[in-house]
Amino acid sequence: MGIPLDKAELLALFLECIIYGIFLTFFVILVVISFAKDPIRVANQRFVLPIATIMMILAITHLVLDFTRMMQAFVTGDEARLPNPIGYYGNIANSLHVVKTVIYVLQTILGDGVLIWRCYIINNRSLYVIIPATVALFANLAIGLVVAWSMSKAVPGIDIFQTASHFIESFFIITMGLNFCCTVAIVARIWETRRSVTSISGRSLYPVMAVIIESGAIYTASVLCLLVSYLVNSNGQYPALDLITPLVGVVFCLIVLQIHFHLKLSSPAGTATNNPALTQGWRCTAGQSSYQLRSGVSVHITEHAEVYADTESDVTKHKGRLDDM
Repeated sequence: MGIPLDKAELLALFLECIIYGIFLTFFVILVVISFAKDPIRVANQRFVLPIATIMMILAITHLVLDFTRMMQAFVTGDEARLPNPIGYYGNIANSLHVVKTVIYVLQTILGDGVLIWRCYIINNRSLYVIIPATVALFANLAIGLVVAWSMSKAVPGIDIFQTASHFIESFFIITMGLNFCCTVAIVARIWETRRSVTSISGRSLYPVMAVIIESGAIYTASVLCLLVSYLVNSNGQYPALDLITPLVGVVFCLIVLQIHFHLKLSSPAGTATNNPALTQGWRCTAGQSSYQLRSGVSVHITEHAEVYADTESDVTKHKGRLDDM
């Protein structure tokens, strides 16, 4: 087992509080910039904010349940029994444990659903993307609910490693596979678009690629750690499990905010440069959505190429637009 169960649960609560604090900070910033009077705002905020709010509600509910369980395990006891951390946390059929498991499943499915939607939009609304991904998503939802039901029926003395183990492993693997495949598909589409424009506009897509890769790597790595710790029957899976619920919200907000601030710095009104030759590339205008990521951020990409001859009348302009990515 390695780390004792009670210490693993305390470590899980500590790490969850840290990740939740990061999520809360990002969420507040997202709300502020969504309603700020700024020419460059978070596009489609009517979709972004509700999703972020649902993630926040699920994350805070999960955290409150963990605090309640900690108090019952170490301080107040449960059902007129004295505090017994090992025995309390070892009872996976506890109603609070089952509820927090359902919340984890819903948060994971919501995060995966947003990722699939982004991949679908960026790949020109391809049915070859949305159909298999959606089937995998709903299959994973069913598996997660089966796991929660199996926990509610567990008898005393049976731990998490003996309860629906194959379903739990399948849930982690499908989640990790969905995130990896969708991230690769999004990056590949952006890279293909980058090759179809000039070098200046192409270089402006690198920050977007970096955001997608980093966010996907963070989440996939966390799920991989969770899967490995579960496969080796380590109680370290509890810290890895509890931090994922707020981490889903962190990844969602991170993508939206990083692209927003990149657009702001790259806009002609920014302070980076006033040289027209260097301000080409990312532009975002309120009410326009020429380039749409899954997170709901709409980006208008306009490329201007100017060729000057010996006379002022010999000037040509080329404009290209990347739509519905």
